[in-house]
Amino acid sequence: MLQIIHENGQSYLYLAKSLQIFLFLSKTNVLPAQGVVIELRPNAHPDPYQHKDIFFAETMQVVQSVFSPTSRTCTRKWELPPTRSTSGHAGYTDLPIAVNITWSSINFKTILQWQPKPSGYFYTVEIHGQTSDVKRKCILTSETECDVTDVLRNVKETYTAHILSVEPAEMDNFEEPPFAVSEKFIPYSQTVIGKPEIKDYSQKGSKLNVVFKDPLTPYMFPNGSFLSIQDIFQHDLEYKLYYWKDQSSGKKDVTTKSHNFEVSVDSGKNYCFYVQGIIPSRRENRNGQESMVLCTSVERNILDEYGTEVFIILAVIAVAVITLAIVLPVVLCKRKKAKKARAVREKELLNGV
Repeated sequence: MLQIIHENGQSYLYLAKSLQIFLFLSKTNVLPAQGVVIELRPNAHPDPYQHKDIFFAETMQVVQSVFSPTSRTCTRKWELPPTRSTSGHAGYTDLPIAVNITWSSINFKTILQWQPKPSGYFYTVEIHGQTSDVKRKCILTSETECDVTDVLRNVKETYTAHILSVEPAEMDNFEEPPFAVSEKFIPYSQTVIGKPEIKDYSQKGSKLNVVFKDPLTPYMFPNGSFLSIQDIFQHDLEYKLYYWKDQSSGKKDVTTKSHNFEVSVDSGKNYCFYVQGIIPSRRENRNGQESMVLCTSVERNILDEYGTEVFIILAVIAVAVITLAIVLPVVLCKRKKAKKARAVREKELLNGV
C-alpha cells in the first residue's frame, strides 16, 4: 500500500505521481512488503496553482517512513528536483501547450475542447473546483476534446480546466508537465438550455393549447431516472410561447413556469408557434434553444380562405347573372313580338295593293 499524506493530515492516493515515487523507492531497495508512508511538505513559497494535493510545489521534501516486519523504523529523505512551470524550464522536454480552450455545454452535458492535435505526446485534463478536489479526466489522450460532465455535478461550483501536455511517464521523473488553463466555467450560469419537446397541441375555436416537455440532463436521480433542467433550475426557469397567424410576421408571446400554454386566437385562423426556455436571472445565455416550429390546421370556409373582397366580387357577379337571366328573356320576348307585328303589317300592306 502506498499512502500519500499532505501536511494538513489529509490522505491522498494520487495515481500518476504516487506510482512514480513507488517505482523510485523500489529502485533504491528500501521498499518493504508492508507498505510506504510518504509525507509531503511544500516549500514555503508555493505557486497558488501548485499548492494542491498534487506535486505542484516548486520543491518538496519527501520523508519516507518504512515499517519493517519486526516494527523497526527506517527513515530516509529525498529532495525532489524543481518542477516545471507553464513557461517550461530546462530539464523537461519542451512540449506545446493547449490553445483555444473552450467549454461547450448544453443541458449540462459539457465537452471541453482545445487545439492542437498532439504528435509525440499526450494530454491529460484536470478539473479544478474552487471548493472541490482536483479530478482527472481523459488521461493520456490523443484527442482534443474531453467529456467532463460527470465531474461537474456541483453545477453552481466555479471550475477551471488544466490541460497538461505529457509524455509517457518516466520512472523517476517528478517534474510538473507544462499545462494551459481554461477560462472559468459555472455550469449553472453558462450551460445552454436545449430545445423543449412539443408533446401535444390543438386549436379549438378561439383557444390554442400547447403542451411541452423539459429537456433532460445527463444527471440521474438515485432511482436511475434523469433529472430535467426544471429539476435543477426550479423557479429560475421560465418558458415562452411565441405564436403568430400563419403567413403573417407579427409575433405575440406569453410566459409560463408550467408545461402548458392556453392562449386566445382568432377562430378559423391557422397559427404557427414555438417554445423557448428562459433564465431571467442570467446576464448572458438567457435564452435557450427554440423548439421546432409547428402550425395548426383548421378547416377554412371561403371567407377565411379568400377574404371578404372576393365574396363581394362573387356577389356582384351573382346579381348580374340573376339580372341577366330575368331581363334577357323579357327582351327576347319583346323583340319576338315586335318582329311578328311588323310581319303582319307588311302582309296587310301587300294585300291592299
